[in-house]
Amino acid sequence: VPGSLMVDVFLRSNYTSDTNAMLVGFFREFADAEDATGNSTGASSLRALADDISEALLSHLWDKESDDHFITQMNLDGTTRDFVDYDSNLMAVAHQVTNTEQAKRILARVDAGQCRKGVTFVSEVWYGEDDTTGGNTGDSWCAMGRHAWFDSLSRKLYDTYENFKDLILEPLQTHLVESTFMHERLACDGSQQMNRTAMYFEYPSVTAMITMKVKYGIEPGLTDFKVQPFYSETPVFKWEADKILVDFAPDKVILSLGRGLEAEDIRKTTVKLTKLLPSTDFTLKNNCEDEEREVSSGENGELNFG
Repeated sequence: VPGSLMVDVFLRSNYTSDTNAMLVGFFREFADAEDATGNSTGASSLRALADDISEALLSHLWDKESDDHFITQMNLDGTTRDFVDYDSNLMAVAHQVTNTEQAKRILARVDAGQCRKGVTFVSEVWYGEDDTTGGNTGDSWCAMGRHAWFDSLSRKLYDTYENFKDLILEPLQTHLVESTFMHERLACDGSQQMNRTAMYFEYPSVTAMITMKVKYGIEPGLTDFKVQPFYSETPVFKWEADKILVDFAPDKVILSLGRGLEAEDIRKTTVKLTKLLPSTDFTLKNNCEDEEREVSSGENGELNFG
């Protein structure tokens, strides 16, 4: 069906960068789920499929002339179409389809766009009436929260905290503090588009997600629990939501997983912490079972235990 994963009115078809970039991440996450349920064979197959898709994306949809982005689509007859889509390119970076240098060139291309203040804009090239369903160009000149999500994931992998903070996190936090109930889309200059749906969930939700999962790096998994903060300075924070508590400082961390798991499942959970004091001895206390043991962080300030 001609369409787009991220912008429903954009017409994209045949072999597209958005669908395939998303599948890479989807299959890798699906593989983790298969591993968690004991299906290691299925997990291996899914990871191999994701790798094959990544290689094909780089072979067929990477723009070799500019060498800084994936094109929109390739057709069956070999012809191509390109709007320099920010969604598909940021998905590819977030899902680690590219190498480091390619990822940095994509981010530089996105940041050089005239609408960088819109967090995060849809594309570099205008989708006109012939490029959209029913000629609907309502989303052709705007920014979307869903794009900011992949933008944020990409920054954590390949960019600086300052760029993440200045370009994405703080502008969205400012909007939330000023208006709380945001409109559906942002404009090229970063302002809210007042003619779009009011009190829309997307930007507030994405702002909460990137604060928890990108800035604080809190990632509850199926068999693991990671806290990998994205900070330029020393991370000190406390995050509590639902039944999860993370009270973090480089010399002391208090965790309450509170995941509704039985004790046996909790014991099987692997915990990964980063940004701790490097090469430091810690006392690990498990209040659930009155357990205490000594553990040490690595030279990079990373600690794994389970």
